[in-house]
Amino acid sequence: MDIRLSAEDARWSIREAAWGFEERVLWRGTDAAERAAERAADKLAPLQCLIQTKLAWPLADFLRDRGEVARTALATSAVAVALASGAGGAIAASHQQGAEHAATPTPLKAGSVVPESSAPALQGVLPQFQVGHAQVPAAAGSETSS
Repeated sequence: MDIRLSAEDARWSIREAAWGFEERVLWRGTDAAERAAERAADKLAPLQCLIQTKLAWPLADFLRDRGEVARTALATSAVAVALASGAGGAIAASHQQGAEHAATPTPLKAGSVVPESSAPALQGVLPQFQVGHAQVPAAAGSETSS
């Protein structure tokens, strides 16, 4: 058996498999996608006509009647509104993402009973926070006696 012939046979069978895949999957898939797009376009044609006659053409007539400065101002304001809404959406999304991960602590009142669990828990005194300036603690070696 010649190695050269078996390599050529392998290449030929790979080509046949690729052609078969192209014919059976790619061409049929492309045809099906084109038919689906045509059906969708046919279904959306009345909506497209409505948008053209009620929105796009009256807006084009309105802008045609205005001067160059007014059209520029309208276009600039539309771009500014689009940029502001995009920035607002990005800011809202970043705050929403941070809020999902942050735990909301529940305040404890003095004398309230904390439900017991089997997990180990820290025990101590409820901290008392005071409003005002923070005091800097004295260094360990600089204690003064009175």
